[in-house]
Amino acid sequence: MPLQNALQEKYADKVVAMRPFSMKNEDGTVSTVKMQSLEVDGRHYAVPTIFPPSKQSSDPDDWLKLDGMSAFKEAMERGEVFEFQSSEEANSFAEGSWKTKLNKPKGKLSSMVNSYLQR
Repeated sequence: MPLQNALQEKYADKVVAMRPFSMKNEDGTVSTVKMQSLEVDGRHYAVPTIFPPSKQSSDPDDWLKLDGMSAFKEAMERGEVFEFQSSEEANSFAEGSWKTKLNKPKGKLSSMVNSYLQR
């Protein structure tokens, strides 16, 4: 397996693990991760733009919603920054390509993984 594919699979597993619960959207759907890509100092990143509260809550008013450098800084503090070799890779990951890179579900994570794959 090429190194970049292995990295994307590792990142996909990390995305699933970092969001143990979801936020209710206005349209009735739920989100655990919404992402953006950005370039900082010539390096390419994908970072979340919604951040769960310290307590488990699906109420969107409890979630932190950021973009741009504010999202990047929050993601850095939480260890949720994903670095890529190109803007195309970062964009693709931020748009959801990581969902197809998930490893086969195992144990308790299987229902969470399956819910990601159905989106």
